[in-house]
Amino acid sequence: MKKAIAASSLAIALCLGGHAAADIRQLSKSDIQAILIGATLLGSGGGGSYQSALAAINGTMAETDTIGLISSDDLVPDQKMGSVLGTIGSAEAVASLKAPLSLPVNAVLAYATRMLGDGYVDTGFVSYHAQAPQVSYLAAIEGGAHQAVFPLLTALSVNKKLQTEILVIDMAGSDRAVPSLELAVLDQYDLGPQIPLSVMAQSSEYATAHGPDFAVVNSGGADTLEANVRHLITSVPGFPSPYNGAAGLVAYHTPAAIINPAPALRGTVTDALGLGKAFLASRKAQDLVAYLQQQGRVSAVLIADGHVTSMTQASDYGVTAGTIALTDQAGTQYVIHYLNSNAIMYLVQSGSAPKPVVMGPDIIGIVPQTGDPIDNQELYAAFKAGQAPVVSVIAVSVMGRVGHDSYVMTAWREHRPGYIGTFQQPWHSSLPE
Repeated sequence: MKKAIAASSLAIALCLGGHAAADIRQLSKSDIQAILIGATLLGSGGGGSYQSALAAINGTMAETDTIGLISSDDLVPDQKMGSVLGTIGSAEAVASLKAPLSLPVNAVLAYATRMLGDGYVDTGFVSYHAQAPQVSYLAAIEGGAHQAVFPLLTALSVNKKLQTEILVIDMAGSDRAVPSLELAVLDQYDLGPQIPLSVMAQSSEYATAHGPDFAVVNSGGADTLEANVRHLITSVPGFPSPYNGAAGLVAYHTPAAIINPAPALRGTVTDALGLGKAFLASRKAQDLVAYLQQQGRVSAVLIADGHVTSMTQASDYGVTAGTIALTDQAGTQYVIHYLNSNAIMYLVQSGSAPKPVVMGPDIIGIVPQTGDPIDNQELYAAFKAGQAPVVSVIAVSVMGRVGHDSYVMTAWREHRPGYIGTFQQPWHSSLPE
């Protein structure tokens, strides 16, 4: 019986190994831009802002810089270390960060310092290695622009600062953003020992006023890890959390104790890269759908073109819940419910209950008909500013590995507002092989 949830087995997914015989792809700055675009489109409205992720890369990466990408298939066992990076907390709180993407480098190095007991330099914000870090590989917890940029930005910054060769693994726990770590496909094994998670505050100034800006969470058990992190980052009356509703970064750092096989989704970075390039070639949702259909790994359908007529949003206990009401040109109405990322889309029917159209873990992607890709927080800001954004909604099939993981599919049943039934694909008859 599987006992572990996603957070417990992030270590397994790393499958850390040597560089020598591996086929390493060097990602250019234009490649990174395309990856962030694709990750945003596949992020289902969550996972962070493309604009802020791109700004972080533009502020760090020269035109001649590259970042090494390695397939998880090319990793072999050794004693190297790795970190899976991402964020935990409400999407609204993450969107409010002034500099959410300047934190990963210090966080990874600070965590390695604390866990391994090596010497470090105190910067006044966090501590970092004075020598080369122990981390050799980085990967993303889930999909979305911020989630994609954390390992890329960290590898770039550390390699430039310390003359190392940290690589990014072409994999993630999910190709879309998810409301909870248990919805990522990294839960195939129970590692046994407690493996902590390091948590960085979103703002050093806020943290200084309300507590430390860095913590290591010992879960006491895999199934309680995320609950403990959310407790840490959530403020209650009289007891403000230094994290103010969102961790600027979580870094799950572990040795390669167990290697084969990796339960993560493979090829997520190259998938985002291809979709991003398709978007730059043609920003029409139907062309993106045609591109995805041609790839063979996923099926995709254009659900609706229309304008946003209303939005609601509220945050509680590290989760931002909201709705997006959409009306197409024929007057057909839809509503999307999101928990940080889009969880379920309904067709609104007069005189009867709303009918599910697309539901997680399938991707419910929002494609703006003009401008760059956006997440739900940017969409909400535009609506609150008096705009009626015109968007297309696309559905993309869940990768087969997710659809065939009974634990993850069962966990998704608790993350579809208004629907407690089994997973369905009304928009498409079958999963891809």
